[in-house]
Amino acid sequence: MLLSRPAEVAPILAEAARLVRAFPEPWCVHADIASTLLAGRDDAGADPSWLLWAAVEASPWAAQAIASAAADPEAEGASPATRIALGLDVVVPLFGVGSTAPRLAAADPIAAEAPWVRLAGDTGWELALTVDEARQPLLLVAGDPDRIDVSFSRDGQDCAACRDPEGWTCPAAAGQWRVCINGANHSFEIAG
Repeated sequence: MLLSRPAEVAPILAEAARLVRAFPEPWCVHADIASTLLAGRDDAGADPSWLLWAAVEASPWAAQAIASAAADPEAEGASPATRIALGLDVVVPLFGVGSTAPRLAAADPIAAEAPWVRLAGDTGWELALTVDEARQPLLLVAGDPDRIDVSFSRDGQDCAACRDPEGWTCPAAAGQWRVCINGANHSFEIAG
């Protein structure tokens, strides 16, 4: 039906693609399948489902963009930093483990910008979940390392903090975290 009556199904598939872009999280698990399907296609215009599969393929990056927007203090809703400050439960996804540049068959290569989820901040420092140069996840307390007293613990075990030109870092992994910064505790969970 998709190829035999494209004019009839194209509006429905366009609406479905818009929904995938608006709510990408459930579709992330299908991104590799979408890439495989799109990789063998030469003429995108002949198949009205192409836009839908392209949206599914890009869903992991769309979900990451939505998460980054949610971490923006100007965005609507409670950001992770706001939830931590209020003592509410916070779960942030662990990202970047062994990741490489995005492989998208439906689009030109996308510049791989390091993800950054702001978890807390105050005058002179900011706590964020990000990745290092090797795309391995880490917690970063950005700021002057001489003016910030930091300790990290995961699942009740102390973790070593490393001095960095940008502040203090600690390799991130899934678990319950407590980061003490200048005497104030910031608790959250990183989901693997």
